[in-house]
Amino acid sequence: MTGPDVAELQNALNIAFGHEAPTGDPNRLPPDGTYGPRTTARVASLQRYASQWFGRIPDDGVCGPTTWRKLGWILTGLNRTV
Repeated sequence: MTGPDVAELQNALNIAFGHEAPTGDPNRLPPDGTYGPRTTARVASLQRYASQWFGRIPDDGVCGPTTWRKLGWILTGLNRTV
C-alpha cells in the first residue's frame, strides 16, 4: 500500500511517538507514503500502547478504523494535528 494517506499516517505516528525532528532521529518514520515493515511495526506499537486517551487494541499492524480513531484521540489529547 502506498500513497498520501500512508504519508499522513506516518506523520501522525511520528507526532504521537515524539519523533518529529526531520533529521537525526533514527526512530522517525520517513513519510515516504509506503506502508512497509517499519510502518507496520509502528502501527502495532500504537495499537499496544495504552494512553490516557485510548486503551490497547488488538495489535495486527493494520491501520483500520479503530486504529485511526485511537490515533485521532491521541493527537487531540496532545492538542496536535497532522
